[in-house]
Amino acid sequence: MGRPWFDVGSGDLVIDRYVMETPSYQRILADDAISDHELAQQAQHVSKLLAQLESRLPEDARDAFTDAMSELAVLNALYQKRLEQDG
Repeated sequence: MGRPWFDVGSGDLVIDRYVMETPSYQRILADDAISDHELAQQAQHVSKLLAQLESRLPEDARDAFTDAMSELAVLNALYQKRLEQDG
């Protein structure tokens, strides 16, 4: 089994732990600044990974993954809105 998505004990999503370990995250934040170029590069990288995944997944798994990614994007947008609201 690969890296789990959930903490075995709490059931919490653990993707945020993987973010901190990801070389692209570490590289981009090494200077504590995020440039437009770095954002564009990361967007291209993500698009490439998603295109590779899309071509490998069976239709039902692709649909389930699309739903999960959409809801994760909603959650991230809500967190951002909440930070703006509180901040």
